[in-house]
Amino acid sequence: MIPVPFAELCLRLGVSCPPALAASMVTSVSTDTRTLKPGDLYVALPGETFDARRFVAPALAAGASSAWCRPGLDVPAGAFVVQEPVRVLDALATMVRARLDARVIAVAGSAGKTTVKEMLKALLAPIGPVVASEKSFNNHIGVPKTLLSATASTRILVAEVGTNHPGELGPLTRRVRPHAVVMTSIGAEHLEGFGTIDGVLREEMEAVRALPPGGRVYIADDCVPLSRATFPSHVTVERVGFGAGATRRGTIEDGVGGVGVRLFDGTPLASSLAFGWQRANLLLAGTVARLEGVSSTALSAAASSLSPAPLRGEHRIVGSTVLLVDCYNSNPLSAGEALRDLATRTGRKAALLGDMRELGASSSAAHEELGALAKACGVNDVIFVGEWGEAFARGFGRSVPVFAKAADAANAFERLLAGGGTVLMKASRSIALESLLECAAHG
Repeated sequence: MIPVPFAELCLRLGVSCPPALAASMVTSVSTDTRTLKPGDLYVALPGETFDARRFVAPALAAGASSAWCRPGLDVPAGAFVVQEPVRVLDALATMVRARLDARVIAVAGSAGKTTVKEMLKALLAPIGPVVASEKSFNNHIGVPKTLLSATASTRILVAEVGTNHPGELGPLTRRVRPHAVVMTSIGAEHLEGFGTIDGVLREEMEAVRALPPGGRVYIADDCVPLSRATFPSHVTVERVGFGAGATRRGTIEDGVGGVGVRLFDGTPLASSLAFGWQRANLLLAGTVARLEGVSSTALSAAASSLSPAPLRGEHRIVGSTVLLVDCYNSNPLSAGEALRDLATRTGRKAALLGDMRELGASSSAAHEELGALAKACGVNDVIFVGEWGEAFARGFGRSVPVFAKAADAANAFERLLAGGGTVLMKASRSIALESLLECAAHG
């Protein structure tokens, strides 16, 4: 973390600074007493099922430099009190960002954010030390934590920014203060909040509006809503894709070992990635890295070491079956891409699918369409987990085994894996399909 004055933090939060701490610096932050180190500033973030204030005293006893929590009768002596503890993270992140001398890139979109973020982390490394969001930490807590992980040596910071309701993305992106925004895709996501894909587009465009004059936005131009979108006049738009409308047009150059692309300037990127939908992400991330200053030679070398993020396009072999693990999340856009990739595989095609959550009134129709797509893609066997299995079966054209919870599907999944060919795993995060990977481990 870039050190910031404790007295300035107190001033920002309207809290009196004790004389003993007036000259001190905040050099590290913790929100978890299990990993807290002596000297950390501890923030007691409220939990859904527990009162975080009960961890304040243990944090101070473990050597926290200070501890911050909500007001209450049980606040331990020595703790600092604020109405919303997340404001402490916000204030610290703002202070760190003001002192950060690095190129900052925000990654937004309906699907592919974490994959592209991880690709950028690897492909931009030749420029210098890169800090990127951990896992999929892209909300009001994850974004400040990403900023706080920057140090004085950081040359590039890549922040994933996400949203599930209107009005969330703009403030997050303005906190990041990016020099560039990467827009991966626009599709049906969180429709309970956004209503329509146009609503999704309006919200995601808030990230672009947060750019300063002259800021650059990289878009996946093969995504129809993005290709047709109107962008603010104060930004430079780089249209990245394989189609004729792209201003930074690439070509597909798959190798024996995985998917590959060639960038607009001829730079070849060969990878061991297994999913066809990763080509578009690779082209987008590679173009960003090239235009951000990575040499062609260094970029080609970095691409060869790329690997999928956990549960996002993993390729496993279970006996005679290829298992495609892409179950960190799911929406109609990403599920469609995964099924169309499955359609390109030879031999038997099977799938363990589950609910695409937060689609609101569109849920039934979306799952019926998913079933129709699975049938069109030549899927032979399907297991479905969740509440929308009946709608999926209508589209699929015949009954399928439906289970309320992933754990209930363990035996059926083992039988699915034993059939050979290729099996796809795809569902929203809350379905927790990954809990069934133990079956694959023993396959």
